[in-house]
Amino acid sequence: MASSVENGGAVAVKPEQTQEQDVLSLTPDALELPPVLKFERKEVRSFAVDWKHPNGEVSRLQEDLEVPNVRTTEGSLELLIDGTVQPVSLVLSIYQTNIRDIDPTGDPDLVVDCLKADSLCDFAMSGGNAGMLRIDQLEDEEMVMSLQAEYYADPSLNAERFVNTIGWIFSLN
Repeated sequence: MASSVENGGAVAVKPEQTQEQDVLSLTPDALELPPVLKFERKEVRSFAVDWKHPNGEVSRLQEDLEVPNVRTTEGSLELLIDGTVQPVSLVLSIYQTNIRDIDPTGDPDLVVDCLKADSLCDFAMSGGNAGMLRIDQLEDEEMVMSLQAEYYADPSLNAERFVNTIGWIFSLN
């Protein structure tokens, strides 16, 4: 950095650029509306949503949520996530108790990242319109599952947020 002295005072001069700078351009696909989770073609209502798009905003935290019951087929569960974009994060938390005895502030018994290769949880986009979530190795016992997803927010909102979030809860019995 160079400086000069004019009329007895120091004046800062901007440094000259000595090398070119590389620019990383990342423009992720973003959903305008939150995705919908379905079990056997029925919607599982989300319990927490923090979603923003330049065309609108959705925020919701359900206080009195009816927790749907889902069933396994031969030890596995298949859920459909309607949305044309793959989530940035998809985490399944399992509480090995029934909904009446769950401590919502307590730690889950098991946490699984469904976007990483795992024998318990597998997520794959199918046909560009939805993603299929398959949860395997489930026993015939009561448990509560929470599914949390993050999706990139519209790039025009990056000064405010980078991701939108949504969460669902359901019980297995």
